[in-house]
Amino acid sequence: MLKRFLASYWLAIIVLVIALLGLWHDKHTIWSVLSWIGLIVQAVLLVSVVRLYRARRTASFGWLMWASVALIISQSSWFTCHFVSGLLGADGESDVFATVLNLSERMEAAFELASFLLFAIAFSRFRSEHHAHGAPTI
Repeated sequence: MLKRFLASYWLAIIVLVIALLGLWHDKHTIWSVLSWIGLIVQAVLLVSVVRLYRARRTASFGWLMWASVALIISQSSWFTCHFVSGLLGADGESDVFATVLNLSERMEAAFELASFLLFAIAFSRFRSEHHAHGAPTI
């Protein structure tokens, strides 16, 4: 079941990448394509960790889910902040754009720190659950 689950996500990613590559023209660089691919992979990661937590319902998987959410927020803060600045009508020279860019950098740093701490808690919980259940069976 896990193989079918992962295969369906990889197929969806490949189809979306091909669709995005077909929509872009010469004015876009490879970095913009990679940024969109990164957002797609982050969405897949988010769906995967939420489904994993819902299947297991343990504290360690809950911490892992929140750590992944914090990491995704930190990695996609550029998209959110630039989207908001576009809604506000800011261009590259305005004060609003500079403020939003500064906010994006601060959000990224704060959520990266939060994800590091949450991953540390999750891994320590996994280790303590392993010791609580005794020796592993292979």
